[in-house]
Amino acid sequence: MNLYRVVYPYSLSGTLESWLRTNMIQPEFSYAEEVTCTFASMSDDIPEQIRDRTRGTVQAEFIGTDIQETPV
Repeated sequence: MNLYRVVYPYSLSGTLESWLRTNMIQPEFSYAEEVTCTFASMSDDIPEQIRDRTRGTVQAEFIGTDIQETPV
């Protein structure tokens, strides 16, 4: 699972935040001068999807991978 971070202005909050909450795994939001969201996804094309949704104004930063163990 890939981990990402996006930082975006409040003006994009309505559309982007709802999409992140609905489509990403464990999104965590923090609010300061801008909104920061850290989340996980199984999809490799998340940077392109976010770029497309925000018309190129927001970039997803890849921050690592997380291996989830499944119980045996």
